[in-house]
Amino acid sequence: MAEYIDYYAVLGVSKTASAEEIKSAYRKLAMKYHPDRNQGDKTAEEKFKRINEAYEVLSDPKKRSTYDQVGSGNWQDFARSGGNGGNPFGGNAQGSGFENLGGFSEFFQTLFGGAGKRQSRSDGAFRGFGGGININDLFGSGFGRSQGTDEGFPGGQQPRGQDLESSVTLSLEDLFSDSGITLNVNGNRIKMKLPKEVQDGSKIRIKGKGESYNGIAGDLYLTVHIAPDGRFSFSGSDIVYDLRLSPWDAALGGEFEVPLPEGGKAKIKVPQCTSSGVRMRVKGKGLPTRSGRGDLYAVIRIDMPSRLTAGQKELLKQLKEIS
Repeated sequence: MAEYIDYYAVLGVSKTASAEEIKSAYRKLAMKYHPDRNQGDKTAEEKFKRINEAYEVLSDPKKRSTYDQVGSGNWQDFARSGGNGGNPFGGNAQGSGFENLGGFSEFFQTLFGGAGKRQSRSDGAFRGFGGGININDLFGSGFGRSQGTDEGFPGGQQPRGQDLESSVTLSLEDLFSDSGITLNVNGNRIKMKLPKEVQDGSKIRIKGKGESYNGIAGDLYLTVHIAPDGRFSFSGSDIVYDLRLSPWDAALGGEFEVPLPEGGKAKIKVPQCTSSGVRMRVKGKGLPTRSGRGDLYAVIRIDMPSRLTAGQKELLKQLKEIS
């Protein structure tokens, strides 16, 4: 018995997808796995066949209706009943114009019947796909040409390689480097200057660093992660630093130093009797942004000593008596 094929999963769409969504998904996948772009790749060739088969079914309202009614739950009973010859959903599929269906999977032929060889034509259409799904109708008359011509592609553009996605972890030093950084992505060394605004989760597009096709490369999209730093935490373009003070420092106040992400230190004035949790802003010392930099926030954390000396105890007793 033929194995059930989930055509919706093949195209990567939901079961409620519209005709336009199905066509859009098909266009994207057919272009990716088209034989002219994957010469000699048997895996891509098989994927291309299944993609076309899925589109043949889901783009035709009658076939899609039959496919949905059978479903995975009823498939075994349907197949045991003789397939389309014993179709419990409305007669013989061969009488519905589904002829010349060679080249399809056993599942398809059990569901819809038909016979004959799938034949390719030089005009880009495929016999046996509902009278011919014409690749040229979907992608333009220039699709599949290997001479680098740009005819038939949207906007007159040449076909190019696939875009790639990857991720990269950057240190704070990388974000503040004036000379640029060198990344190792998918085995390739890429030297670049970072955009002015980079935060954790930002996406960066690097033109021409994707896969190459006909000498034209796609783009590389990098998702940026900022490496954890023991000193800081991040909130968008702002940086948070825990400034730990003793109870007497917090009570007396004074001038204290906080580290800066690019190196060096800044001095902040803490008022007397500052409570734990108070945020002190150091303006313009956060992460780079398009208009400058975010802010650095020093959050006061009062650390109690683990033990007191005799002198400290005496002083605290005196403070308690006069308070």
